[in-house]
Amino acid sequence: MRESTLARFLSGEVDATMLRRDLAHIVRTNTLQTGKNLIPDLSFETEITKDHLIRLCQAFLKGDLDSDELEAVAFFLQGSDHFAWNTDSKEGELIAEVLFDWSAPKINQPLTRENVNRFLAGLTDGRYPFPREFR
Repeated sequence: MRESTLARFLSGEVDATMLRRDLAHIVRTNTLQTGKNLIPDLSFETEITKDHLIRLCQAFLKGDLDSDELEAVAFFLQGSDHFAWNTDSKEGELIAEVLFDWSAPKINQPLTRENVNRFLAGLTDGRYPFPREFR
């Protein structure tokens, strides 16, 4: 998976098919590791916004990405030095919480259609969509 493909998807330059193609060799394997699976080919930092996560939710809900792919994307966004969000803002805190959930769905919220719809609604409203006792 190349950072540039992920950045281009988030910006709307490429569709989920291209992102999915880049993820194909690592998803559903036991080798999901940031250092081994993410190719750092960006020379600049990309700021992640809730709109980027909304785009990922929409791709999932349309069937363009599956739960394993969404999990991998979240894992890579957290592990890359070239993707960041403002952790001092309310939106940045929300992004961090959502990516944390997505990157470990077996521990947090399973990436089901129902839950991703809840994430989408929460991101749209600027709030975490689950009761805090689930964290």
